[in-house]
Amino acid sequence: MQHPALKFSLLQLDDGDGLLRFKVEASNSIFSGGTDFWVYAASFGELAALLKGFPLSVASKVTYKVSSECSLSFYCINGLGHIVVWVSIKSEHEIPQTTKHQTTELCLKIEASAIDEFYNELSGIASGALTEATLYGS
Repeated sequence: MQHPALKFSLLQLDDGDGLLRFKVEASNSIFSGGTDFWVYAASFGELAALLKGFPLSVASKVTYKVSSECSLSFYCINGLGHIVVWVSIKSEHEIPQTTKHQTTELCLKIEASAIDEFYNELSGIASGALTEATLYGS
């Protein structure tokens, strides 16, 4: 990923238990990280519902745990509707012979219009119409 972005990509379809395997990747041109995780498609619909029309005010904040490996916190930072999203990613598995996971926490600056497109793509994943959702940073 060269452009600052947060991206969710479908890796494996439901095998009957309802869970899908996804990859999350995030980069802000300085820091980057990614991991694979299992999640129900409905989780992306829940996140989309929280982001619909975001931000509603300068005090707007949305925090969502996509999985045990990925959490997101969206903040409006000024009256112009500029947004930052903090992305926390933890590796799916511990490093051998340790009890530690690799972790990344980074911040992306986002334009409000990018949230609208991300909302549409998250909704598409939830409905099964899309296999990727990307939130581009500025």
